[in-house]
Amino acid sequence: MLKGNLDSFFSSIKMDPNAFVFDETNYRVTLQTYLKYMQQLPPQREWMKNVLGPRLTNLYSNKKELQVLAIGTGPGDVDIDILNELVCRGQQQHGNEYHLVYHVVEPNNSSITFFKNRVAGDNRYNRIKFQWHEDNFESFLNKFETEKKEKFDFVHFVRCFYYMDSAICLNQTYDNLISENGIIAVVGENENAFWPKMMVFLDNHNMNHGSFGCSGRVSSNYFLPGWKSLADKKEWVYETYTKKYNFDVTPMYDEESIDGNYLIDFSLHVKCARKTTNKDILEDFFKFLNENSIENEEIQDGKKIIKRYFPCQLGAIIITKL
Repeated sequence: MLKGNLDSFFSSIKMDPNAFVFDETNYRVTLQTYLKYMQQLPPQREWMKNVLGPRLTNLYSNKKELQVLAIGTGPGDVDIDILNELVCRGQQQHGNEYHLVYHVVEPNNSSITFFKNRVAGDNRYNRIKFQWHEDNFESFLNKFETEKKEKFDFVHFVRCFYYMDSAICLNQTYDNLISENGIIAVVGENENAFWPKMMVFLDNHNMNHGSFGCSGRVSSNYFLPGWKSLADKKEWVYETYTKKYNFDVTPMYDEESIDGNYLIDFSLHVKCARKTTNKDILEDFFKFLNENSIENEEIQDGKKIIKRYFPCQLGAIIITKL
């Protein structure tokens, strides 16, 4: 089922010459621009320190070596923060006697190579043994079940359920991959943030996006309400976390802004979107931004400037296997 959804999705976007997910360099630059203005990293790191961190300490209190599974890591942008928290908590509990086995599951070879280069030779990670799996989730799960390997103390999915069905993955992880008293962490958006609203915009305009392909064009499964609903249905033990932050959409209003054009590309998942997207859709997109964002007058370098922010909210859940 999961593989079928992915195959259908990739078949559809390969037919679109303007879909930018297959230009890896462009996609990486566009993503990095998006992360620069989508100010999600501060609340995400706050969650890691104040919520995830104490849970990792509890895991370390029972053992010196943890088995960690990271799904859909991309080039490791978020994983670096998670690794640093794992290292910090391990050192606090066991000094230099802690160990980690960190399994990375990522289907894109270039992303894995990029991730490897980021951690190679970094002394912060000399207590970590990395295992690299160029695989999708379903294939990794099948191999894991066949080889009957040791289960994981901590599994995380960070902003990757746009490409994987969260209900299927969480069920399979809980039943087959996580050890007793282990934790599953999922990080993404809460309802009423940019992407929950943007997916409705895309659906209304019949646009194929590089995300939102596995659970239908509009679904709560991509966001915290869907994960919480599943946990309630399965009667899992869990805790949730939300935190407001802003998406700075100001550069999109400047036609000459390179960053602004990258932000539009990422939002519509179309390369050179300002030039290649239907004019009426672009006009509707800016109406959408105007209706959902807030203007704010600020002082920068002694001058008054107008910024426009789209209110967002981080959504995270930690599920405990009992």
